[in-house]
Amino acid sequence: LDLPWDGCAAFSDMETGDEVTMAPAAVREAYRLEFSGWLKHTAGAFSASGIKSFTAFTEAPPFVSLEKFIKLLQA
Repeated sequence: LDLPWDGCAAFSDMETGDEVTMAPAAVREAYRLEFSGWLKHTAGAFSASGIKSFTAFTEAPPFVSLEKFIKLLQA
């Protein structure tokens, strides 16, 4: 979410395989705003439909996310 890298970094599109090289500092704030907006929109759409959801990040161990998910379902 934060694009913590300095200098240039290569990013690959997981759907197309296209690659773009850029300076993360140049797009960091716009990316953060766009991604945060998408997360809020998605959470709102799920909530409006009665669907429970949560955000899991890949740096968290899988069992931490699984425990969070189970607790959400039990609530």
